[in-house]
Amino acid sequence: MDDQGQTATSPLNTKPQTPHVQIPHNVQTPHPAKEIRISTPTPFEGDRKKTMQFMADVVLYLGCNQEIYDTDKKKISFALSYLKGRSAADWKLIRVQKYMKNGWPDWDKFLGEFNETFSPINEQGDAWIKL
Repeated sequence: MDDQGQTATSPLNTKPQTPHVQIPHNVQTPHPAKEIRISTPTPFEGDRKKTMQFMADVVLYLGCNQEIYDTDKKKISFALSYLKGRSAADWKLIRVQKYMKNGWPDWDKFLGEFNETFSPINEQGDAWIKL
C-alpha cells in the first residue's frame, strides 16, 4: 500500500495494452497509368509531304494515352522528341530554348507553330500537279 491507502500496482504485473487497429479490407492503392502500346510516330525529319501523317500519328498516340500525357507540356515534349533530321531537329532546338525562356505554350498554339513551319507550301498547287 502507498501513503494514501491504495494498493500499488507493480509495473511487472501489468499487461501491455495492444493498440486496436482496424485494417480496411478493400483498400486499393492507385496504380500509375501504363501507356497503351500502339505504334509510335515515325520520326519526323522535316519533309513537308509527311507533316500531316506525322501529326496524325502523334494525335492518335496522345489520344490513347491521355492519362499519361495530361498536360500541354507533356504533349509538346512527346511531339518534339520525334523531330529528327537537320531541319526538324534545328526547329526543335529553337523551340525548346524559347519555351524554357518564355514558358511552354498550350497544345493548340504549338500545333499552329508546327503547321506554319512544316505544312506543304502550296497544297492546292501540289494537288493540281498530281491530277
